Amino acid sequence: MGLVRKTLSISTVGLVSFRSKKEKLRRAEAEREAATAELLREQKARELAEQRVATAEKKAHVAELLALKAAGDARKASRKERSRKEKEPKGRLEDAMVNASRRAKRARARAEAKAKEARARAEKEATRARRRAKKGVEATVGATGAAVAAAEERVKELID
Repeated sequence: MGLVRKTLSISTVGLVSFRSKKEKLRRAEAEREAATAELLREQKARELAEQRVATAEKKAHVAELLALKAAGDARKASRKERSRKEKEPKGRLEDAMVNASRRAKRARARAEAKAKEARARAEKEATRARRRAKKGVEATVGATGAAVAAAEERVKELID
């Protein structure tokens, strides 16, 4: 469609517009829809990233609770051993408590590091998606404005 218009545009060296008003509007709307879709993708990516961060934080909290429980169990075992006054040397229980405490600290540090990495990844993806969406919206606005201006100009020409 528009073969006559395009031929006329070429033969008049651009005096007649190459694209019709309807065609310009269709193109601008298609670009707007693409930008909207990109924005939705960015929002979904952000939601997924936030979910990952929340999961990592929950895992860190669970690891911390497990570490505290292990330390408490070690303390209870120590008290029981002291009350029974067994012949076992005290060093073993103290070593077990220290080892449990170290393991708990390491587990917490690993969980916090994972949460920090997930937050950083989420921020980075959200920033990328925002930039892409902004570019798409700017392109759509520019194309729509140009299409409207060209349409108004053409209407003025036709009126004259």
